[in-house]
Amino acid sequence: MWLGIYTAGFSLCTATALLSLAPFVEWKIATSGVDPGVLTQDTVFLAMAVPAAAIVLLALATPPVLAYGLQSRRVPLPVLASRARQIAAGARVAIPYQGKDNEIGDLANALREWQDAAALREVLLRSAPVCICQLDASGAVLSSNETTWTTLGYEKEALEGRQLVELVHPDDVHMVERVSQTLASPGADRATAEVRLRRGDGSWLWCSAVVAPVSREGRSQDGFILILEDISERKRQVEWAAAVQREMLPAVPPPLPGYELAGRCLAAQEVAGDLYDWEDTGDGHLELTVADVMGKGMGAALVMAALRSALRAAPGELGPAERVSRAAASMTFGAETEGLFVTLFHARLELATGRLRYVDAGHGYCLIRRAGGEIERLGERSMPVGVETEDGFREGEARLEPGDLLLVSSDGLVERDRGTLTLEELASELEPTEAAAESLERLLRGATRAPIDDVTVLLLQRLAPTPIG
Repeated sequence: MWLGIYTAGFSLCTATALLSLAPFVEWKIATSGVDPGVLTQDTVFLAMAVPAAAIVLLALATPPVLAYGLQSRRVPLPVLASRARQIAAGARVAIPYQGKDNEIGDLANALREWQDAAALREVLLRSAPVCICQLDASGAVLSSNETTWTTLGYEKEALEGRQLVELVHPDDVHMVERVSQTLASPGADRATAEVRLRRGDGSWLWCSAVVAPVSREGRSQDGFILILEDISERKRQVEWAAAVQREMLPAVPPPLPGYELAGRCLAAQEVAGDLYDWEDTGDGHLELTVADVMGKGMGAALVMAALRSALRAAPGELGPAERVSRAAASMTFGAETEGLFVTLFHARLELATGRLRYVDAGHGYCLIRRAGGEIERLGERSMPVGVETEDGFREGEARLEPGDLLLVSSDGLVERDRGTLTLEELASELEPTEAAAESLERLLRGATRAPIDDVTVLLLQRLAPTPIG
C-alpha cells in the first residue's frame, strides 16, 4: 500500500515539475531585468537549475526506495514458508516477525498458533492408550504411535511402509472388503471391524478397528486414520461364554421311534440370542422350543439361558401354555430392560398319536409341510414373552400324520443376501424323501456365509410307514 502511495506521489511531483518548468523560466527571465532579446546562457541555466535538480533527486531516490519496499515485503515470506515446512515435518522452530504490526506479523502469529496446536496433537498422539496409524490410499502404514509399536510388537521401521492387510488373519481378510464397502457408501465417515492381527512374535492379537477416511478439499480419499484397540481379553471371555452356550444347546436328538429330529443355531456373533431345545420327557411326550430374543450378543444370550432354565424347570404335567406362563413370570423384564421381549414357539408332542399342542408367542415362523406337499401354517398366536397383556398365552393344536414335517425357525433363516424369503418358499424346496438332517443342511446352505442375524432351525419329521414287500 505504501509503495503504491509513494509511486503515485512521485509521478505527480514529476509531472508538476515538468509543467511548471516553462512558467518558472519565463518568470525568472522577466524579473531578471535582462532584455529578452539578449538572454545569456547563465541566465537560462540558472532559471532551469532548481526544477531540474528536484527532478534528478526524485529520480535518484526512487530506485532505492522501491528496492527497499520490495525487499522488506519479500524477505519474510521465504523465511516463514521455510518455518511452515519445518512445522509440517514435526519440528519445533523459532518463528520471527511476530512483533510486526502488518500482514507479515499476522502470518507469523498464525504459524505460531499452528505450531502450538501441532505440538499438542503430537503429545496426545504419543500418550494415547490406543494404537493410532495413518495409512495411505493403498493401505500402507505411513506413521504410527508408540502404543502401536508396543501392542503389535514391531519396531517403527518394520511397521511403517508395510501393507496393513499383510498382518490380517486369513479368516478375517473378508472384513477388509466389508470396511471398504462401508466407507464407499454415501455419507459414511467411518467403519468398524474386529480382526486378528499378527504380532511381531507370530502370535495373533484380537483388535477392534475404527477406520476413518482422510480427504482434502476437492479430492477423493487419499488416506485413512486407523485406531486399534486390544480386545483379546474380552474375546476370551466371549469365547468362553460361547462354549458354555454351545454346551446348553442339544447336540444329538433322542431316539424317537417313528420320528426324525434335527436342529442347529448359527450365531451372527460369538454368542447367539436364539435358542432351540428339545427334551424327551420319558412319558411318551417330546418338548420342543425355539425362541428369539430382540437383539444379539451377550445380553441376548443371558436372556436365552434364563428362559431355557425356566422352561425346563416347569413341572412335566403342565401343558405348553402353563409352562410358558410360568417361565414368563419368572423372567425379569423391569425398567432397565424396557422394550426387551422374546418371541417363542413351545410345543408338546404326543409321540404315539402325533398330537401337537403349542404356544406361538409372537414368533410366527412355524408351519407343517404335509406328506402331499401342502403347507399349513400354525395359526394360533399370542403376544411375545415380556409384553404385558391380559389375554395370557393361548394354546393351539395340530396333528402330525406320517410323512408330515414340522418346521420352526427364527427370522434369520428367511433373511438372505438376495432379499427376504417366506418360510413357505423354503419349505417347498425340501424333498419329501429327505431325512430331517439332510433337510436341515439344505435350509442352512443359503445362510451359512456371515449371517447378519442369528439363524436357528428345528425340524421334526414323522416317518411314513415302510411298505411291506
